[in-house]
Amino acid sequence: IMLDSQESQRYSRQILLSQIGTSGQEKIKASSVLIIGIGGLGCTVAQLLTTSGVGKIGLLDGDSVDLSNLQRQVLFNQNDIGKPKVDIAKNKLTVLNPNVELDAFNFFLNNENVINLFLDYDVIVDCTDDIETKILTNEHAIKCNKPLVYAALHKYEGQVTTFNYNGSASYTDLFPSIKKMQDIPQCSEVGVYSILPNLIASLQTNEVIKIILELGNILSGQLLTYNTLTNNFYMISYDKV
Repeated sequence: IMLDSQESQRYSRQILLSQIGTSGQEKIKASSVLIIGIGGLGCTVAQLLTTSGVGKIGLLDGDSVDLSNLQRQVLFNQNDIGKPKVDIAKNKLTVLNPNVELDAFNFFLNNENVINLFLDYDVIVDCTDDIETKILTNEHAIKCNKPLVYAALHKYEGQVTTFNYNGSASYTDLFPSIKKMQDIPQCSEVGVYSILPNLIASLQTNEVIKIILELGNILSGQLLTYNTLTNNFYMISYDKV
């Protein structure tokens, strides 16, 4: 898929990078990414993938905009309250970059729709805060042989990794005790620092672009954690069981 003259100008600063160039930008244009959850993480991931020039982006979320979302979900404003998140996101991202094909799925992921959705995209991005959805996403990413870029948030701390990259370790390898994971409270129960989702989502998007370009070191078998209060990054290695 070749770039037209407008796209070449739009992405010119990225094309200047010797490890990307025109051929790399065309790879990005030819790629497709499904984002599950258009909240604090998903809004920023969607925005960055759109401006980066990913050719096809799926936006999946059955939720509507709430006043409490506006503290951290950067695609929404006061006028969007009560409206479906994916519809608002699609409209705003289309204005941001009309060259990108945006698919809005105004429902939640379940066993009936997951396979068909996953088969249509090259990379799956987990931007949810629901353990059951994370388990479902992981299971079917493996079945469909799709890399899964994962992130999670807790108060002032976030983590990022990539599962099932060329058959690498998965969510259940990193977190074998699902029962314990289900006991971890969600952001709606314990809170989340407003800056955190955007920082972690940027790291998450970086993983997606590197996977598309086969560039640099992928966080496969490595969990990167960042604490906003201490400014400490640390890495945990894990293996496929």
